[in-house]
Amino acid sequence: MVTFIVNEPDGINCISIIETWECPNCNVPYNWVLIKIENSKILSIETIELSVSVIRTSNYISEDCGYLGWVVNES
Repeated sequence: MVTFIVNEPDGINCISIIETWECPNCNVPYNWVLIKIENSKILSIETIELSVSVIRTSNYISEDCGYLGWVVNES
């Protein structure tokens, strides 16, 4: 997984990463997920709709956003 820095984390104890995933049931590629990690443990993995507001609150985003032209919904 290669990521771009969106916002520098305040520390190494808590970070958030936006990554893509492919649905194993319907094979739809490039679904987005927000992964939150605290103290080296995964706190949550949540399917999201990629938007400017979600990106602005994250620390890292997958390089897949570049392949897709980083098209997001304004919200």
